Amino acid sequence: MENKCPLCQQKEYIQNTSKKSYSDFHIILECPLCGTIHIDTDYLRYLQKNPDTEAENRHIFSAYYRECKNLNIKPITLDSENTDKILTSHLIPDKNDIRAKALKLLQELRRNSKNIGDTIRLCPDEWTTAIYAKEWNEMIFILNYCIDKEYIYGSKQKPNDTINISDYILAPLGYEYLAGTNTISKNIFVAMEYSDEMFKIFNSIKKSVKDKTGFDLFIIADKEHNNDITDEIIAEINRSRAIIADFSHNNNGAYYEAGYAHGLGKEVIFTCKSDKIKDVHFDTSHRNHILWANEKDLEKSLTNRINATLNKTS
Repeated sequence: MENKCPLCQQKEYIQNTSKKSYSDFHIILECPLCGTIHIDTDYLRYLQKNPDTEAENRHIFSAYYRECKNLNIKPITLDSENTDKILTSHLIPDKNDIRAKALKLLQELRRNSKNIGDTIRLCPDEWTTAIYAKEWNEMIFILNYCIDKEYIYGSKQKPNDTINISDYILAPLGYEYLAGTNTISKNIFVAMEYSDEMFKIFNSIKKSVKDKTGFDLFIIADKEHNNDITDEIIAEINRSRAIIADFSHNNNGAYYEAGYAHGLGKEVIFTCKSDKIKDVHFDTSHRNHILWANEKDLEKSLTNRINATLNKTS
């Protein structure tokens, strides 16, 4: 196979020339399994010539780019200096974290379900990649765990047995697990550049937005805690009804947090200063951003959007 994907080493890739590259040394590959791969040209040639290099991590890179595409977030470019950055990305679950991998599986089922109760055919390559598993037996373990929890309807499979392509349905308990408490929460998580300027702006509009919508704008810096900041961010997004993602400073954290919330099926409200929208990454530039010039603009537009999207069913 002339253009075999350097990550999954199974599918044939094509080079995407329609998307703008960051430099002359950066190209974009499209793989049917891995999705959109951003990679340094020299590193691509290196991986192609040395198939055993990063053998323990190629399935993780494959899953990472697949998830970035699914969540519509900006990925890290793969090169010799960025491998550790990708491997420590907060998208990637710990290899022994059963619940995190089960969540990935449920999210994949929901993405493939057009309607509640749809039957989804399990494709071994795609589903193994979706949960960052290296081997089929790991996928079976997580699948059987979800069936035991009644998150999924379908037949359990035996490890070390012949791969059985079967049909599965995301069960009501699976939908409830994915939804968490977001249908009753009155918090909206704010993802933004953590600067004095942005804290001042959002803190100045919090009371007015709550008075007019009933929703609290939650800013992580307002919370006292002793935990890792990323763990707290994830926990608060899980507890929130929706998320406001402001891209005025093209902040990588906002991309990640918006993508994570989107993967959970939460409402994501995109905002950006009107004079900064040209700098927004192409993966989110097509979204309907609230454009604002000052605090008054932002308060008015957020109030209208929240009432239109969240309070219509509250």
